[in-house]
Amino acid sequence: MDIPQISPNQRIIVPDHIIPRAQQTRGALDEDAIADHLEKFLIAEDNDAQCKVFSDPLGGCHVYCFPPSQILKRNYWTLVSMGMSGTKMNVPADLVGGEEYQYAEVMCYLPADWEMPLISAANQISSNNWPVEMLRSLASYVASTRCWVAEDHGIPSLLTDTPGEPFHASTKLANMILLAPVDEAEGFETVDVNGNTVNFYVVVPLTSAEAQWKREVGAAKSIHYIVGNKREYPQNYSIFMYWI
Repeated sequence: MDIPQISPNQRIIVPDHIIPRAQQTRGALDEDAIADHLEKFLIAEDNDAQCKVFSDPLGGCHVYCFPPSQILKRNYWTLVSMGMSGTKMNVPADLVGGEEYQYAEVMCYLPADWEMPLISAANQISSNNWPVEMLRSLASYVASTRCWVAEDHGIPSLLTDTPGEPFHASTKLANMILLAPVDEAEGFETVDVNGNTVNFYVVVPLTSAEAQWKREVGAAKSIHYIVGNKREYPQNYSIFMYWI
């Protein structure tokens, strides 16, 4: 994977080089502890049996898929990475409380009628599995660079040879922004794992035009207009914009 040349305005630290595979740390910080945390918020009697995990046979990033639930009043799928938190990110030394942001997993929302693929692989991107591979690609990017990603950070699509191309031919979405999971229940946003804080961020796909505007004016002045009032209607922007 080529190193994405990301604008400084996207608040991403561009690495000097890719870390050799043998020196990379892949896998979750503690999969059982993180899975237990997610299940407390995302599993109920009416969706437990339909949960699925897209596993990485090489021990990289798995993706946990939690179906809609009437009991939990979640009329949408919730996908969460399980493998990015194994990498300790290079948080800037001058960031106050930086040790609280060294570990993270990412998530996204999909419509209730999403046709979940039987399998998912990075070399077989389709109109149904690209959100799964979007999460995996971000986790792989972090593992191979140790770059810090956090709220309001912008990142181009990493599913193609040229970063920033559409995730798939079926969509115009070609970039990502990370936002806090503000609509989740209190206590969801972070989990303590062996004394380390693991943060969860919602990945929202953007078109190239939206990403460019965000870079020019900043997240605070653009995201409200791109995705709406995220604190009032976070699911609306996260779910339905996937199919632009």
